[in-house]
Amino acid sequence: MNKQRECIVWLDAHSDDPWYDVDDIVIDLIEVETLGFCVGETSKVLCIAQSLCDICATSTDADRDKLMCCARIFIPKNCIISREDIIVEKKKENKKKENNNE
Repeated sequence: MNKQRECIVWLDAHSDDPWYDVDDIVIDLIEVETLGFCVGETSKVLCIAQSLCDICATSTDADRDKLMCCARIFIPKNCIISREDIIVEKKKENKKKENNNE
């Protein structure tokens, strides 16, 4: 898997359904932090997926080499406040085994 993990901070629309006095309405956007894999982007939109897999259990043999994703969100780039790569260090299995042998 070669997709980069990212943390995106962005402004999102929100809605509610109670009745309000029109004079009391606060007009704003909410700041959201989204973590996931960048699976595509254009000049206007960033697509982040929550999960990735190399092989999907329901894939046909012809699809086995495809990278699959789910739980996508499409974020307008003009709403992005910040975008940062997430570095995940993998634990070394050998070190864990050495500690178990002591």
